Amino acid sequence: WSQLCSLAYDQPENHLKLIGITGTNGKTSTTWMLNQMLSLSGYQSLLIGGLGIYHGEQLIAPNPLTTPDPDLLYRLLAYARQQNINYIVMEVSSHAIALQKVGALAFEVVVFTSFSQDHLDFHQTLTAYFDCKWQFIERNNTASSIVLHDKVFRQALASSYRCQHSNLWLYGQQANEMTSHQTMQYKILQTKKLRAYAELNLAGPTVSGWVNFFAPHAVGNFAVALLTMHQLSLTRGELFPPKKWTAISQPPGRLEIIDQTPLVVVVDYAHTPEALALTLQSLSFASELTVVFGCGGGRDRQKRQLMGRIAEQLADRIILTNDNPRHENPATIVADICRGMTDNSKVTIIYDRQLAIKQAICEARKDSAVLVAGKGCEDYQEIAGQRLAFDDRDICRSVLADC
Repeated sequence: WSQLCSLAYDQPENHLKLIGITGTNGKTSTTWMLNQMLSLSGYQSLLIGGLGIYHGEQLIAPNPLTTPDPDLLYRLLAYARQQNINYIVMEVSSHAIALQKVGALAFEVVVFTSFSQDHLDFHQTLTAYFDCKWQFIERNNTASSIVLHDKVFRQALASSYRCQHSNLWLYGQQANEMTSHQTMQYKILQTKKLRAYAELNLAGPTVSGWVNFFAPHAVGNFAVALLTMHQLSLTRGELFPPKKWTAISQPPGRLEIIDQTPLVVVVDYAHTPEALALTLQSLSFASELTVVFGCGGGRDRQKRQLMGRIAEQLADRIILTNDNPRHENPATIVADICRGMTDNSKVTIIYDRQLAIKQAICEARKDSAVLVAGKGCEDYQEIAGQRLAFDDRDICRSVLADC
């Protein structure tokens, strides 16, 4: 299908610079930030990802899948060529890799942001899931650069995977420990009002500045977007300048701060065990931390009890509710989550998500934090075959106005 669509649209990919970003978590934030950096630097770019299709920072079309099917994908690439857009920033899902949606594409830079449990309903095993992601790296050995999170690289080495690319870069908070490779290490020097002062070390030169993110993994997404800009040779050998860092925002629904005076309320897409853990850890400064979440129906059941265990370990109050139960019994989903817990004393079950959010916020102490996790900027709920209008952010704002 991909090969046929490529031919049908006169192989538009041959005239474009493609940046492909894969990973369990971090794809959306990294592509979003990189697209902003390109726009701020005066370059025409097209963002293709789970949040939609963006020409620069303007939304031009919705996107039903993280990586579109070939008919839409190649139509977008043809559009980019017609509009003289040179750079395509694309989220590449494991489904797209396995189904060879991107098999006909040659990427300029490929990035692997993270790996943890997800999509086992599709891949069956973690080994098969990682192998699928790694195929994306191996198939793009002609890319000018390959960028891997240092944890991903260590996971690959532990499983006897190898990457011999001549321009391999590793990034992470401990990346400089990999002394035989080119690295970017990032760290947070201080945080203030849910912003961070970050330092980035690019194999020698060090730059620092304020960013609009407070969580380490969000700073990591910013760092790899900045490193990718560097690999595209668009900054004349220098990093994207710190004076522009505060112009880069988080994508909608990713660690989105709804309120922070005096109660901190955050909406985040965190729907995997690792993502939930990272986001809860980033909010550990609060005197009391409440999390509202559920799990999707008809999807990877194995991660549910893992998420329950993480919530029990890192949150003070837990309200379990509906995510997108789809055609599955919500009580079954909640029961699966609870199997990961040893003590349900701090768990409240409220299937109505709006009521769950209301109780979490209205009963929270003023110096505490509430995390509403799992759906991010989705504006719907799928329940028993119906897609109902629902946006966590709108509900949070409405409740804050009333409480």
